[in-house]
Amino acid sequence: MSLPLLTKLSGLTSVEPPPETKDAILQSIQSEISRLFDTRSFKKPEYASKLNILDYGIIDHIFEEFTDELETSRAENYINRMVEHFEPRASNVDVNVLKKGTESISLEIYFTFVFDSIREEVNFTIDASKLY
Repeated sequence: MSLPLLTKLSGLTSVEPPPETKDAILQSIQSEISRLFDTRSFKKPEYASKLNILDYGIIDHIFEEFTDELETSRAENYINRMVEHFEPRASNVDVNVLKKGTESISLEIYFTFVFDSIREEVNFTIDASKLY
């Protein structure tokens, strides 16, 4: 498994490239997923359509549409699809939307990745209230 190009290029100031450790790979995956949430897409792609680079990012106002359980489930499915497509090192992605009151929303993102032929299960949380 390797780090993305921009992550590799950021370390060009050192003579020897940093070792690819499990923590470095995990941090890189989390950074890429966070970058996906920090980037806005102008429209939600159709479910049956194939995703491309123009679909990169999460649509605006997705975190304001949780009026019922169906909308929450649709948003979770959409986010799962985007993360699985744009971060191929993460597999078995599962996103859970957690509402804390009326204004605070966070996302728990569970996924697996492989390092040294060992499958690792990981989760982390993103505070979605800071994204909109």
